[in-house]
Amino acid sequence: MFYSTKPSAAVSAHGDVAKREVLRGYRRLGHRSFEAAYHSAGQLKTQIKRLLVNPSDEALLTARQAWRDAHRDYSRTEVFRFGNWIVDDWETSVNAWPVDEGLLDYVDRSYEASPTNPLARQNLVSQPDIQVGGITISANTLDWAQLKFIHAGSDNESNVVLGYHAIEFLLWGQDLHRSERGAGQRPWTDYSAAAEGCTSGIAPAPVEHCQRRRQLLQTMAEHLYSQLATMTLDWAGNSPTSYGLHIAEGDVDEGLRRMLFGIIRLAGDEMAGERMRVALLTHAPEEEQDCFSDDTHQSLYNNAVGIQNIYYGHYQNDRYQSGEHYQAPLSLAALARRVDDALADQIDEAILRTQLALSAIQRLGEGGQTFDLLIRPGHPEGRRAIEKAIEALQAQSQLFEQLGGRLGFENSLNPQSPMRRSAG
Repeated sequence: MFYSTKPSAAVSAHGDVAKREVLRGYRRLGHRSFEAAYHSAGQLKTQIKRLLVNPSDEALLTARQAWRDAHRDYSRTEVFRFGNWIVDDWETSVNAWPVDEGLLDYVDRSYEASPTNPLARQNLVSQPDIQVGGITISANTLDWAQLKFIHAGSDNESNVVLGYHAIEFLLWGQDLHRSERGAGQRPWTDYSAAAEGCTSGIAPAPVEHCQRRRQLLQTMAEHLYSQLATMTLDWAGNSPTSYGLHIAEGDVDEGLRRMLFGIIRLAGDEMAGERMRVALLTHAPEEEQDCFSDDTHQSLYNNAVGIQNIYYGHYQNDRYQSGEHYQAPLSLAALARRVDDALADQIDEAILRTQLALSAIQRLGEGGQTFDLLIRPGHPEGRRAIEKAIEALQAQSQLFEQLGGRLGFENSLNPQSPMRRSAG
């Protein structure tokens, strides 16, 4: 069946000028969002450096909090991921999960290595070199290029050695679920520079292991900071070759379609499906995104904040001067209001329901009932809270699909599919 992509009469009345203003705001929101994530990744890099210069329990706890702050800021950028190929391709070395942690460092005896992953127990910290695709890589001199080769060249998505979750594992260690506290309990002595003070967990370890662990963590932090700097510039719009300028000043229908698809895919398929429904059905702790830090309740909440930011055209991050409040001249919400007032009301209600549902999960997490506990069998309160959030996210996603139809993109929201235009 052929679906016309001709805009409705309501949109035509305002022409491409309104759409262009929405896209220009979208570009600025992308820049502000990635800029905040860049600044917080810089703070994370700084706190990791302090940990490595002067290892202590306090320094490790401070670095962990810096990771939480950084990943929460990053979570607000994920709404840009699915509709924009430049972000989706880049994300694999920034936020990939789950992590096959046996490749990186020591694991508990109960750890079940994947039988199909030859690197699942390689342990970059304890082995002087590893074999990847028939090539020997020295673990004593790991740099960005080598880690990228391991990350992308091992032909296994769980061989994650770069990004937020690899850093998360090196800061927390495995979450063994032996207490209600849940999160990993890596000791600061894992980063000791003293010959007699190095550990791998509770066991003394050769100082070379701490040296490799320190090098790994520093390299990962520097790589993350560099990657976010690049993406921030990509959305700045100052260069004629920047992606942000392409979105803001390119084909308005393509740009608007990418904007809507990112919202729909993040809310429906990713958050409601991959990150919540799968975990609830399997009861598997490894399906929790932030499984080492137990900060998933915050990541989910900030994913939803990112969607709200894009729809209502605003961004604010009080922790950074450059992230001060921004309000787009014309938001997607305002455009929806022009097109279909009743549908705009429904979207407002759906966003509010989603916010309330994820705020409830956030409060449970802050009170000690973290996501890995909520998905356990025999936790009816957790199941109800997660199912309520899933339903709200799915409803929200469906309403944004309806908005796409009202804007003229029926059955053609996926930016990878060709966008046919009617002759009229």
